[in-house]
Amino acid sequence: MNDEQKKRFYSKIDIPYDNMVFGCWEWTGRKSNGGRLFPYGQFDLFDKTYQAHRIAYLLWYGKESDNCVCHTCDNPSCVNPIHLFDATHTDNMKDKVNKKRSYKPNHVGSKNQSSKLTETQVLDIRSRQNQFHHDIAKEFDISRNAITSIINRKNWKHI
Repeated sequence: MNDEQKKRFYSKIDIPYDNMVFGCWEWTGRKSNGGRLFPYGQFDLFDKTYQAHRIAYLLWYGKESDNCVCHTCDNPSCVNPIHLFDATHTDNMKDKVNKKRSYKPNHVGSKNQSSKLTETQVLDIRSRQNQFHHDIAKEFDISRNAITSIINRKNWKHI
């Protein structure tokens, strides 16, 4: 990365004045959509889009990770390098389970912590299957693919 690209990257970080070292450095730039409740920061570099926390890891540690770059703070939009660690996919999944962020069979639908919808909203979406999916998606602030999956009963199968 050249100095101009680094300057552009750092300009999109909100570092808390009262907790510069240990606090989360929030990414203020573009974030992933994809229907995630907690989106990851995105940064364009060399005609490719990268997750912002991976770029922070690269800048701080001087190397790109071949594995997952995980957050000790569990904040996907954090780019504080001391909150980031290199881990295998297996390690990442173990971390998720240990921190009780993994899927629980009885936490389906609106009981799931990452759910953006209620059962009533899902039924409403299904009743409007003949409308343009992107219009419905805008209304509910989720992706068009999520709407299609709901209507085709790939998601929210329990209702």
